[in-house]
Amino acid sequence: MQNTTFTVPNGLASAQWHAFKSHTESSQAAADLIQQHLQRALQSNPGASMILSGGSTPGELFDILANTDLDWSRIEISLADERWVGTDSADSNERMIRQRLLTGRAQKARFISLKGDELSANQGQTNCEQRIEQISSPFDVCLLGMGNDGHTASLFPDSPLLEQALSATNQQRCWPMQAPVEPSERMSLGYRPLATSKLLILLLQGQEKYRTLSQALAADDTRKMPIRAFLGLPHLQVFWSP
Repeated sequence: MQNTTFTVPNGLASAQWHAFKSHTESSQAAADLIQQHLQRALQSNPGASMILSGGSTPGELFDILANTDLDWSRIEISLADERWVGTDSADSNERMIRQRLLTGRAQKARFISLKGDELSANQGQTNCEQRIEQISSPFDVCLLGMGNDGHTASLFPDSPLLEQALSATNQQRCWPMQAPVEPSERMSLGYRPLATSKLLILLLQGQEKYRTLSQALAADDTRKMPIRAFLGLPHLQVFWSP
């Protein structure tokens, strides 16, 4: 894993910053680190757990991981957040995971949905909590993304319940959240289960994401840029490509 000459954003330790010339190189390096970490976890535990994010950025990483040599039958996978839509919807993160990751060798992994049959995320919170409680924690791997507004997972700026979801001590794992764009209903894991993951990766692509990251590092209010809550964690690894 080699850094290029791209400048480390002010406020981020150089050991946390991994910049690459292309998104393919960044995705490969992140996949290699995830494989190594899951392999170590499987050597000393009955199973391993991985929490993933949706969106377009991690698609290539998922393609790489799909045929990685791991005992996938012992790995549990879930999501950092999900839109409250049918799993056959183009907006569904679960649909993307099933199409891009849960193929090849990785199809043997156990996937735990955030989305239930309830009419709303608020109604589905209790059952979602019970499903996530089944996953061994702290999670071995967590892959996060970041929006241009500084949100991560579905922890959106000034969203109702954001303060509670960002609490480091609140024991609730799943939070019904509201996004500023449609589909607005989301289910998100909160700060505590995400931040306590053993390996925490933030995968970013593009100059705009670099600027957003720099702004978040310079800010002091997590309610305005929720990603800031994670940026001071010593085990965070940021993978970025132009």
